Amino acid sequence: MSAASDQLEVDLLNAVLNNASGVWIGLSTADPLDTGLGLAEPVGGSYARVQVVSGFTVTSGATTTSGVNSAAVVFPTPTASWGTISHFAICSGVSGANVRLRGAVTVSGVATPQSVPSGVIVKFLSGTLVVTCA
Repeated sequence: MSAASDQLEVDLLNAVLNNASGVWIGLSTADPLDTGLGLAEPVGGSYARVQVVSGFTVTSGATTTSGVNSAAVVFPTPTASWGTISHFAICSGVSGANVRLRGAVTVSGVATPQSVPSGVIVKFLSGTLVVTCA
């Protein structure tokens, strides 16, 4: 069995998260899965993925390499319910496209799905959207 070096993990996360053309953050009511086929984004209600350009800080720790958003990621104000959001996905495009990374929505490190009714703005404050490579 082989494993990626810490430097390769940093390089890979930087290549995905700090792509010159940006990355797109999407929300999902289900786990997008490793294949991306489980991605279940809200439909309607002004939902749209949010583009982030060079907005992640990547660091290597003792056991994992992490990428953390450097600025807030703010979604459009819902004009209808978006359902219960349980996951986020980092995608390569504004629609369709490939899911590059995914994770559960958490509060204090605990998976916590969030109901998103009309008028409630969804945002990831700076430093709260974390992806890891172990």
